[in-house]
Amino acid sequence: MDTVIFILIGFVGLSLVVTIHEAGHFLAARWAGVEVEAFAIGWGKILWAWKPGQTEYRICLFPLGGYCKMKGEQDLMNALQTQDGSYEPTAGSLFGAAPWKRIVISAAGPVFNLLFAFLMFFLLLWAGQPETGPEARILLASEVDGRSGLPADLADLRTGDKVLSVDGKGIRTFSDLQRAIAASEGKPLVWQIERAGQIAEKTVVPRYIEAEKRALVGVYPFITPLVKAVKSDSVAALAGFRPGDLIVSIQGNPIASTQEFFQALTSAGNKSFTVLVRRNDSTVELLVAPDALKSQSPGLEFVLPTFPAVGSNPVQAAGDSWNKTWFLLGQMVDGLIQLFTGKADPKESLSGPLRITYYVGEVASQGFLAGWGQGWGAITNFLAFISLALFMMNLLPIPALDGGSIILSGIEAVRHRRIGIKAMMRYQQVGIVLILGLVLFTTFNDLGFLLGPK
Repeated sequence: MDTVIFILIGFVGLSLVVTIHEAGHFLAARWAGVEVEAFAIGWGKILWAWKPGQTEYRICLFPLGGYCKMKGEQDLMNALQTQDGSYEPTAGSLFGAAPWKRIVISAAGPVFNLLFAFLMFFLLLWAGQPETGPEARILLASEVDGRSGLPADLADLRTGDKVLSVDGKGIRTFSDLQRAIAASEGKPLVWQIERAGQIAEKTVVPRYIEAEKRALVGVYPFITPLVKAVKSDSVAALAGFRPGDLIVSIQGNPIASTQEFFQALTSAGNKSFTVLVRRNDSTVELLVAPDALKSQSPGLEFVLPTFPAVGSNPVQAAGDSWNKTWFLLGQMVDGLIQLFTGKADPKESLSGPLRITYYVGEVASQGFLAGWGQGWGAITNFLAFISLALFMMNLLPIPALDGGSIILSGIEAVRHRRIGIKAMMRYQQVGIVLILGLVLFTTFNDLGFLLGPK
C-alpha cells in the first residue's frame, strides 16, 4: 500500500518538474514568434481545456509530465508524403523560425530546469529548514574497521570530538561536515573542535581519491545507540528490543555508538550473540538469532536530534546555491562517464519514471512524518535534484531529445540550408528507437525494484 501512495505522490512532484521544463519551451516559442497550439499538464485524454487565445491550455488524464505542442511540428511528416520530399514552413511554425531561434527554444526547457533547481536550493538555504540527523560529533574510522594512517588520525582527531566549524563556517550536523569535506577536494581544512569542554583547532588534510571523485577524512558520525523505534516482525522485535533501550554491549564487548553496534553485528557471523541493554533502571540481556540477520536488517531506528531551521542571508544563500548546483552537476557528469565506460552497473544507475516517482513520494512521506518543515525541505531538495537530472539528460546529443534538436539546428545554421527530410527523419527515428529501448529497460528495472523487497 505504501508503494502505491509513494508513486501517487511522486507523480505530482515529477509532473511539476516536467511542467517547468515545458514552460521553458513555451515561453521561448512565444518569444521567437512560434505559435503554441497546446500546452498540457499530463498526457492522454483531455479532462479540461481552456483557449483564451491561440494556445489551448489542457489538463490531461495521466499526471506524468506534460507537453508543449507547437505549430508546424508535423511539417516533416507531411513533407514525406510529397513526391520530392520538399516543404515550405508556414508563418509562425516551428520550422519557419530561424535556426538560432530554434536552438533557443530547444535549450529553454533544460535551462528552466537548471534555474528551477537553483531557485529551490536558494529558497531552502535562505529560509532554512529543520534537520533531523546526527550531530557533528565524530567516531574515528580507524577504531571501527582497523584502517590506519587516515587523515583524521594524522590530524590528531579523537572519537567524541565535536566539530564546531570548518574554515570559519559553522557546523551543526554531520551532514554539514560531510559537505565541507566533499567541497574541499583534498585541500587543507581548519577544524575548530570541542574536546572535554576545551576548544581547539586542528588542520585536516582530506585524502582525495581520484577514481571515486571524493575526499576522505576517515570519520563516522558518533550516534548514541538509544533505540527510538523497533520495526514489527524484524530481527530486533524477535529479540525483544523496545523503544528507549540503550545498547550497552554485545557479547560482553562495550558498545558506545551505533557504528560499533552494526560492526559487531557484521562480525558475529553465523553465531548467536547476546546484547545487553539498559532499560529504565535495570539491564536486560537479549538473544539475537543469526539466521534472521542473513536476510534482514536488524529493524532498529535510533534517536537522532532535530536541529531548528537557520536561514542564511540572501547573498550567502545565492552563492551556496550556485556552488551546490554545479557540484551536483559535476557528480552527475562523473556518473554518466562511469556508466558509459562500464564502471557503473546500469541496473543500479538507471531509474525510470516509476522508480523516480516512488522515490519522490517516499522522500515526501518520510519527511512529513518528521514535521512539516522537514517534509517540504526534503521534497524540495529531491525535486531540485530531479530537475538537474532533466537539465543534463535533455542536453545529451541524442536524437528526439533537446540536445539532438540543438545539433540539427546548429548544422542547418552552419550550412545555411535545410537538412534533407529523409536524413532528418532517419536521425529522429534512431533517437526514438534508443529512447524506447531505454524506456523498456528502465520500466522492467523499476518493476523489479517496486515488486522486490524494500
